[in-house]
Amino acid sequence: MKNIINPFFGLVILGLVFSAHAEQQFSFNYAGKDYFQDGKILWVTEAANGEQFQVNIRVITAKAAPHFNSVQINSYLQQNDLKILRTAITGYSDIQLTENAIYKDVLFALNNSGLFSVVEPTTFGRYLLIPNDSQYPAQ
Repeated sequence: MKNIINPFFGLVILGLVFSAHAEQQFSFNYAGKDYFQDGKILWVTEAANGEQFQVNIRVITAKAAPHFNSVQINSYLQQNDLKILRTAITGYSDIQLTENAIYKDVLFALNNSGLFSVVEPTTFGRYLLIPNDSQYPAQ
């Protein structure tokens, strides 16, 4: 009887470990890319080559839709406890999330708000080359 009970408890413990690990991971698809969380790190997988990049879960890059003005955008961001960190000449802005914001929810909310023509996650990547552009440092 003792030999039957020990393997049984081993299977129960193993099942609990796997279920706890599964709860920590979640995945979703956004703009044709797969995202998954491993612990506290969110990753995106590029469809073209399967390469994975870490997502900056405190920043989302967005470009305002042309028919909305900065007052409307700023009002929306303020109501949702978000703020613009910087805006490039191209019109793309980096939007900062609060510490307790749920990244996926904010990403989809910004996209569904209609205020932005582009909403994309910000990832940590690597430079393959530096452009031969005299205005590159100003971007």
